[in-house]
Amino acid sequence: MDHNPVGAAPWRSSAGRRWEPTATTHRMQLLAGAYLLLAGLFEIVLATLSHDFVFRSTLAAVERQSRGLSPEEIRRVVETSVAVGVGAALAVALVYLVLGLLTLAMRPAWLFYADLVVLGLVSLGVPVAIAGLVGGTAGPPAFLVPNLFLSLLALALFAWMLLVRLRVGPWACLRTVD
Repeated sequence: MDHNPVGAAPWRSSAGRRWEPTATTHRMQLLAGAYLLLAGLFEIVLATLSHDFVFRSTLAAVERQSRGLSPEEIRRVVETSVAVGVGAALAVALVYLVLGLLTLAMRPAWLFYADLVVLGLVSLGVPVAIAGLVGGTAGPPAFLVPNLFLSLLALALFAWMLLVRLRVGPWACLRTVD
């Protein structure tokens, strides 16, 4: 496992092989780490700013569908579900922030693959955001447009990192044998 910061000496595996960073390695780490930090901060801001909108729209939907519940019971259900949703969004933001900081500081292969999976999952937001914008059903454009932008960035990073991995190796490092 590599615990060397960016720009440090190459790391050696137990099999006598080592991974030599390339110019692309540092750029890839910087872009992936910066993206994850940006996405984490955006997630925190979005969870905070969208709370009232989500509460009102969830309350309206639950009131339309629930029969036999008192207004107080409906309010408690909505408050609980919105709190769980905000908590989940903040947990995702924390994962992004931690991965972003680790990505900027380290270069192990497991972190490359973790970043690749996260970027792949975030890039699934591209068709979701486009469908929401076209259909007008997924909330205000002020929330969807930045999400679409971040999803497109994730898709571009994902594609680039996957292509470089297939051609060279994790983090665009070249494998050499001692």
